[in-house]
Amino acid sequence: MISGLPGLFIGIFVVSALINGAILVSNARTHRDASPIFVLGGFFGALGFLLTPRLGPFAWLPLILEPATLGFLIFFPRLLGELWGTSRFNLVARYSARRGDRDVDLRLFRRRVFTLRLSFDRSPEQAGIIAISRIGEWDRADDRIVLRLGEESAEFEPTATGLRQAVGFPCFEDNPDFALAGLDLSRDPATRPHRP
Repeated sequence: MISGLPGLFIGIFVVSALINGAILVSNARTHRDASPIFVLGGFFGALGFLLTPRLGPFAWLPLILEPATLGFLIFFPRLLGELWGTSRFNLVARYSARRGDRDVDLRLFRRRVFTLRLSFDRSPEQAGIIAISRIGEWDRADDRIVLRLGEESAEFEPTATGLRQAVGFPCFEDNPDFALAGLDLSRDPATRPHRP
């Protein structure tokens, strides 16, 4: 019987692994996408194993047996890559606009990554989306900037102070809250293109 702090850590691991395993089985059966509840269960298990001399050599086992921890370890490098790719150190240009209760923020990063965020100032009694963010790829085509979200694309042409949409994303233009047609995006003068 393992007692004390190592026992507590291993107990947290076991409970977490059972709950997250049940969530995975439920997701597979119902075709839903419920999130795991506790990502650190495998790390607690590994620490508990390390603190128990006879289990120490197997401390890696909880990291791969706890579904949420394993998923975290698999996707962590990708997450770090996305965080670095959209960090201020890689920012090439930022454009913004405000129309009514809507703010638009478009950021272009090195490695052809862009983020587009629309946020809305809504009163508490107003129903609707407060913010929406998308990440995709951008490129230049002649003097235009082309943004791609999966299979859809939008084109922006330069103006004296920034950009204006020439062709919109179909998924955005069908919704008046998200449509960017006729909106002038002003370039933030603090952003300067970085040298590759």
